[in-house]
Amino acid sequence: SAPNAIVMVDHTGLIEMVNAETERVFGYRRNELLGKPVEMLVPERYRPKHRGLRTSFFADPVSRPMGAGRDLYGLRRDGSEFPVEIGLSPIQTEEGTMVLSAIIDISARKRLEERIHAINSMLTHEINQPLAAMVANAHAALRWLSNERPNFDEARAALKAIVSAGHRAGQIARSLHSTLKKGSHRDR
Repeated sequence: SAPNAIVMVDHTGLIEMVNAETERVFGYRRNELLGKPVEMLVPERYRPKHRGLRTSFFADPVSRPMGAGRDLYGLRRDGSEFPVEIGLSPIQTEEGTMVLSAIIDISARKRLEERIHAINSMLTHEINQPLAAMVANAHAALRWLSNERPNFDEARAALKAIVSAGHRAGQIARSLHSTLKKGSHRDR
């Protein structure tokens, strides 16, 4: 009934126990996993390194997150990969030391991070345009006003452009706020 996929592995890397969430997340039935190498849940390109990491973990088994600072991936039965976080905990059994792995599918979080990054990029671009226009027009207004004979018409036009750009930046901020507010109601 744990909310995370739980996989228990012996010192040789064979799967000794899985929970129902493991079956759901990875798409295997329990009998397809038990007694099989844990590397079947790891994408092919990571398997050689995983075996060495597993061996070194058993040499000094302490509870810790796996792959801190690295992107980790699981491999589903259908061959699809998905991003995961994994916590490792050694446990002592009558058969010797085993490792209990708590595996969390972080696909939704990764999608949200990508969405936030895209929104941030768009927002930066959209806000920088009116800000650049405001700065350029402010400099122009200062030049028009600092002339020996100030050109009030040109300064006035530059100031109107600043106001217009300020309104545009405000519209962008309100639109973003509205979009995020709608999104937060949908996510509930």
